[in-house]
Amino acid sequence: MQYFHFNFTFNRCKINCGSKVTANKRMVIESTCTGLSCKTIKGYNWTLYMLDEFSVNETWLAVTDLEDRILTERDSPSLVFKGKLNDWENSLLDDATYRLIGAVHLDDDTAEESEITFKTNSAPYLTDYDKGCRVSPEVGYAVTTEFFVYCDGWDDEDLPLSYGFK
Repeated sequence: MQYFHFNFTFNRCKINCGSKVTANKRMVIESTCTGLSCKTIKGYNWTLYMLDEFSVNETWLAVTDLEDRILTERDSPSLVFKGKLNDWENSLLDDATYRLIGAVHLDDDTAEESEITFKTNSAPYLTDYDKGCRVSPEVGYAVTTEFFVYCDGWDDEDLPLSYGFK
């Protein structure tokens, strides 16, 4: 009888990693395999679940439209979340907890799984609706007018805040 060591993991986050994931940026998860059985991998499969924040017990809901949220195929050794889907929607929801399960299928019709749980960040929120961001002057000319952007009244649980303008 031969014994083949096999260890499959995909907790190797390559892009958009940290204690909280930024929902509107691409996230790259890379699978890794060590051991002799790695040569017998015939396929991969990824499944995503989201924690139901309103359930009394810990309930994980299957994300049924994973293909629409990723740039890679579900049977790829790596998974890339799109980040922004359009002007109003991201591939992952803000302030949500996800469980990603990766499975490898071997030549002997067995499968091994590995999982990673991660949380997405929430966007900053306005504490005073009389504040926000404003531009001065409100009217001007491209190239010749110097515009100033002022922002205040924003808060977030992850400080410090930084602002950008495009």
